[in-house]
Amino acid sequence: EDYGLLHTETSDGRIIKEKYETLHGNYGLFYEQLYAAIVDGKQLEIRPEDGYNVIRIIELALQSSQEKKTLQCDKLL
Repeated sequence: EDYGLLHTETSDGRIIKEKYETLHGNYGLFYEQLYAAIVDGKQLEIRPEDGYNVIRIIELALQSSQEKKTLQCDKLL
């Protein structure tokens, strides 16, 4: 029920389809840790750069799909 399907094309042209279980997020924990970082100076477990990189990869995936071509994964932090 909570699965994603990943299609991967190998260098020899084979298509591999694999199911991956969807991991459930915990936004409450994220904001608790953000609060602790701001108020108590604790280290963030998830850096802002990580969030930026995830968004960049999603944008590239959408662009790749629209243009129907492989794109370089660049400009990551």
